[in-house]
Amino acid sequence: MNDPDRGGGNAPTHAAPPAAPREASAAAGGGIRRTDLLLFGFYVILYAGFMGLTAFAPAAMATRVVGGVNLAIAYGMGLILAAVILAGVAMVLRHDPNDDRGGHS
Repeated sequence: MNDPDRGGGNAPTHAAPPAAPREASAAAGGGIRRTDLLLFGFYVILYAGFMGLTAFAPAAMATRVVGGVNLAIAYGMGLILAAVILAGVAMVLRHDPNDDRGGHS
């Protein structure tokens, strides 16, 4: 017998592909906004300062600054903290109180 459920006949034996994800648009809250670029630019300046000191003033990076920790470690930890803070700021700025997809009941 040609049973489509068992792979016989002309019926496809695979499931349909999943639906394509919804395209994000600037109007729908997606896309890159000016504030995102400003926050990114601010972080790039912080990082460029770190790289500049590392490349052109390595002795300065060895200077003890806070609690016996050298500037390289303090600056590096500051960069990590700045990235987390800037991500939080970006998230807060993008929050749409009218968006019901947030999972809140």
